[in-house]
Amino acid sequence: MLSWPTAIEEWVGIVDDDESIRRSLARYLRVNGIATQTFGSAEEFLQCEGSLPSCLVIDVQLGTSTGFELRDRLAARVQTIPPIVFITARDDLAALQQTSGDGACGWLRKPFRADDLLALLRPHLRETSSPKWKSI
Repeated sequence: MLSWPTAIEEWVGIVDDDESIRRSLARYLRVNGIATQTFGSAEEFLQCEGSLPSCLVIDVQLGTSTGFELRDRLAARVQTIPPIVFITARDDLAALQQTSGDGACGWLRKPFRADDLLALLRPHLRETSSPKWKSI
């Protein structure tokens, strides 16, 4: 069984079925001092144990399920779900309106600027004087 990180205080979970998206987002956040762990499906994320991430970045379309289903399944398992940034390649307004529900702190339409993702995540992560927030 996989484990969520336990030795670090804050981390961002990235759930997307596109490996290149997972890799590039994780790399960008790590360069900006934010620990990450990536997951290729809702099932992979839900199989993990340990401390929850500080924030989640979830693709709306996850192969056999949706990001909204993942949010709902997580909400059924834990008392408080972490803030979620939903990402999508679709222009489906009805789907995007679902992002305003439980836990959502925003959404981004692909392709998006990585700085826009960071701007949505920052308010939900503790800001310190460390290089974590240094712009590159």
